Amino acid sequence: MSSYSYQSHNSFPPQVPSMTTGLPPMNVNMNTNIMMSPAMNMMGQPLTTGVKHPYELFVGDLSFFCEEKDLLELFSRFGVVDNCRIVRNDNKNRSLMFGFVCMSTLEEAILASDTLNNFMFMGRAMK
Repeated sequence: MSSYSYQSHNSFPPQVPSMTTGLPPMNVNMNTNIMMSPAMNMMGQPLTTGVKHPYELFVGDLSFFCEEKDLLELFSRFGVVDNCRIVRNDNKNRSLMFGFVCMSTLEEAILASDTLNNFMFMGRAMK
């Protein structure tokens, strides 16, 4: 059994002075001292790698037989589909019965999400 001692702090969360590390606080624009979006770097420039599509919808409870072309056809009724994919098992390439659809605008993503939530598609209620 390990011993653990709790040290109380006057403030929560504990504040670590930036002068001890010499680094600026994270997520703070050095010029204006305003909190930035997590998708921005320290210089205030948008990140171009590792950022998901801003209007990516999770589509769950798909039919085992659903293919990307089926999702593309269904979601195209609500606007431009930038990308769609179904997540598959690595070994046997079988569908894991969920996927992602990237719409081109926020309005299209909201319309598709609101309309297709619990929509019966290929015998299953999509979520």
